Amino acid sequence: MLSPLNNGVDSVTFTVDSITAAGYIYYDADNHDPDGDSDGTSITVSR
Repeated sequence: MLSPLNNGVDSVTFTVDSITAAGYIYYDADNHDPDGDSDGTSITVSR
């Protein structure tokens, strides 16, 4: 669900708890972030 940010919100954090896709296997240990702006599982986005 998408909703607008209130004016008083400076940042939001998006987190992936799980992911599934038919015919694929998800290995959470393989999470990484090549550009270094997250931990591979969550990212904080500033206004």
